[in-house]
Amino acid sequence: MQALQAWSRYAAPTDQLLLLADPPPTRGRTPATPNVRWVGRSNRPELYYRAADVVLADALGFTGCELVANGVPVIASVTPDPGRAVRVGFAERMDMLERTGLLTRTHADEGPAALWDSVREMRGRADDPAPGDVWAAPLDVATRILGHGRTS
Repeated sequence: MQALQAWSRYAAPTDQLLLLADPPPTRGRTPATPNVRWVGRSNRPELYYRAADVVLADALGFTGCELVANGVPVIASVTPDPGRAVRVGFAERMDMLERTGLLTRTHADEGPAALWDSVREMRGRADDPAPGDVWAAPLDVATRILGHGRTS
C-alpha cells in the first residue's frame, strides 16, 4: 500500500508501476490508476526485472540477491510477518548489499514521501552509478553474499 500511495502522489504521468502481485480484494471496485498495472504473479519475473529502473522487493526473500546479480537497484521492504522466520545471516546479507549501493532498505512505518525519496535515489544510481567499489559488479556482489560464512 505504501508503494501505491507514493506512486499516486509523486510519479509523473509517464512513469509506469508494474505490480507482480495479485490485486487486493476491492469488494467489486477496482481502483483506476492509469499508470499502475497489476500484472499478477509471474513465472518469469526476470523479464520485468530487466526492464525496471528500480524494484521494490520483500527483503526477507532472495529476490534482492537475484536483482543485485542482474544489476537492478532494489528498495528492500523490511516488514517481517510475526510468524515468519528470519533466516540466519539476513542482517549481514542486507548490510553487504546496502554497502554496494545496489540496495536500500525501507520499513512499513516510513511514509510515502520517504519511499519516493528512495525511489529517486535508486533511479539516480541506475542512471549514473558511482565510481570505484561503491558500485560493484553485480556477479561479484552476489558471489560474496551467497558465499558468506563458507570456509572454502
